[in-house]
Amino acid sequence: MASVSVKHLGSGKYKLRWRELRPGPDGLPHRGPDGRLVHRARSLTVQGRADKDQALADIQRSLLEEGEYRPRTASEVPTVANLEEAALEWLAWKRTRCKPRSVRTYLGHITRFFEAVRGLRGIPADRPIGVDELGRDLLIEVVARWQKLGRSEAWVYSASRSALDMWRWVSDDVRRFPGVPVPPREAKAVLPRVPVYVAPPAPTLAEVDACLRHLPARAYSSRRVGALLRFTGLRISQILALRREHIDIEGRSLVVPIGKSAHEEAERRTVPISSHLIAELRPWLEGLTGPSRIVPAYDRAGSERPANRRVQSLAKGWEAATEAGETRRSVWAPPNRRISRPEHAFRAAFQAFLTSHGVDELVVDALVGHRGRSVRTRHYAGADVLWDRMVEAVDLLPAIDWVGPKGGAVIPLRARRAARAGTKRR
Repeated sequence: MASVSVKHLGSGKYKLRWRELRPGPDGLPHRGPDGRLVHRARSLTVQGRADKDQALADIQRSLLEEGEYRPRTASEVPTVANLEEAALEWLAWKRTRCKPRSVRTYLGHITRFFEAVRGLRGIPADRPIGVDELGRDLLIEVVARWQKLGRSEAWVYSASRSALDMWRWVSDDVRRFPGVPVPPREAKAVLPRVPVYVAPPAPTLAEVDACLRHLPARAYSSRRVGALLRFTGLRISQILALRREHIDIEGRSLVVPIGKSAHEEAERRTVPISSHLIAELRPWLEGLTGPSRIVPAYDRAGSERPANRRVQSLAKGWEAATEAGETRRSVWAPPNRRISRPEHAFRAAFQAFLTSHGVDELVVDALVGHRGRSVRTRHYAGADVLWDRMVEAVDLLPAIDWVGPKGGAVIPLRARRAARAGTKRR
């Protein structure tokens, strides 16, 4: 009896795996250089116990009689499946397992993939793309096209991985998507090289303060975002999600409302904040009530993505400080990366400052939300254990230097006047 393994995937799905003889160009079993018969691994996913039993019997009979399995429905289906429809189902599956931002990234990758496929194969927009178009040569050609268009190494690698992941998911159910070729077992056979970046230098707090000084005086929200980034080391998405109830003025603590990972978001951790930050924001915080946001950060459509104008405003501050000779461009716009990270430079400065002052890595990780490097640190070195050391660490942070080397006027982060509440915020 031919050996076929069956694995229950949940929700009534079953995956069958087996090895069969690999046919040669003449249709006969293929033999290797040593004369031995060459086998190949195959799999099939079915829905329901009845289909599983039927497929198991068909596979075992085919392996014993012919040495390979051919789906019974292959001759009944004259056309192959629509690749774009299959990709939409793959995105729907991703939506149940990934964050909305990741799904949007996958959608962008697959959209660009189909644009490249139509351009390379000359397929008009009104004609569907069949799954039989997939292949190693196609994916390699798409990667070369993206590289020729000047796409960054990171984007090309990420987009090609998304296309390969979609291909593998579609090929896992040949009955649902007939005609799809077998994807390559080794990803490196079709993917470009993994991009390698050299870590950029971290800015000093003096450079961060220079960026804040060069923000426009009327850019109240962007200045508050910069101050919060400087004193907490959090990500900008976490800062923009803050509400009034997340900050305890008297207890000098802040609840991180969201996290980059599911683990960090479920932890809903609390971190101490500097007294200098409280002094900067107290007039504004005392004027907020209820569920008010600390800064107006979300767009009018209610998307969970942070408003890009905050990052753009910080980039203008960095640019102005760089032109004034008060910061280095490499700390916020590394020369080996096409996309600068002006908001992430604040997070890098926070960690570099604490590290240079001898703060333990466990404390820095607990403050910025990095997961522990061992089971002990992940489960037994949380904020409840390290709280006193975390408070000592944030107390090392100096106040913001609003004067600078040229002795400019100090512009406090005051609350916006009621008459300007309805005006457009920068």
